[in-house]
Amino acid sequence: MQDKLFMGNLDAKRDWGHAKDYVKAMWLILQQDKPEDFVIATGETNTVRDFIRLSFAEIGVELEFKGEGADEKGYVKSASNPDFPSNPERK
Repeated sequence: MQDKLFMGNLDAKRDWGHAKDYVKAMWLILQQDKPEDFVIATGETNTVRDFIRLSFAEIGVELEFKGEGADEKGYVKSASNPDFPSNPERK
């Protein structure tokens, strides 16, 4: 396991749609009689930070973020998962 995870710009927004939905949309596009341009999206965007926060919550880890820009860091605030103890360096 890594001690750190580097994620880049946490303020970047992405459309985090489910792959199954995108594959279905691609299949439906291929069923068309004539070629056209299509955009596949959920229409909802969320930040990378929110995605990380929700992903860690799924495994029982609550994160908190401190700092700004390139100096922003996430810390384990609490963890119900024993594999992820709270960060002793948290201030």
